[in-house]
Amino acid sequence: MNKAELLDDIRREHERLEKLVAQLGEDQLAAPGVVGDWSVKDILAHITAWDRLLPGWLEAAHIGAHPKLPSEGYTWADEDKLNEAIYLQHKDEPLDKALADFRASFALVQREVEALSDEQLTDPQLYQWMHGKPLFSLIAADTSEHYKDFADQIEQWLEAQGGG
Repeated sequence: MNKAELLDDIRREHERLEKLVAQLGEDQLAAPGVVGDWSVKDILAHITAWDRLLPGWLEAAHIGAHPKLPSEGYTWADEDKLNEAIYLQHKDEPLDKALADFRASFALVQREVEALSDEQLTDPQLYQWMHGKPLFSLIAADTSEHYKDFADQIEQWLEAQGGG
């Protein structure tokens, strides 16, 4: 996947998520139980937090360091703990802040990906810490695939509520 394809995927899946969010009222956005106990607002805060991890990963990659994946103090085995920490940190934030942060983090993701070359995204040997995988696979998992998974879950929740 080259940069143009990755950006297209990211934009398409984010737009899909934005359209779902736009059709919901404040009560629906705040209603728990969409994914586990999470509301749509909680999902947006979760996505925002993960989007904001990306610049740190890329900064480390640019200087030849191994990024702290997924985040400082967490390993991939601790991903559930990280997600819970993100939820607890943001669960009481106002809806308007969650929406604004969600949109701002998407702009950040776009800038970060646009700054990368196709070689940086596609060369599976460029970053040793990627263990033979191209960088785009990590970025896609954190962005477009993440957006798609949550959009699917929100759609399923809406259908179960009789509104999808």
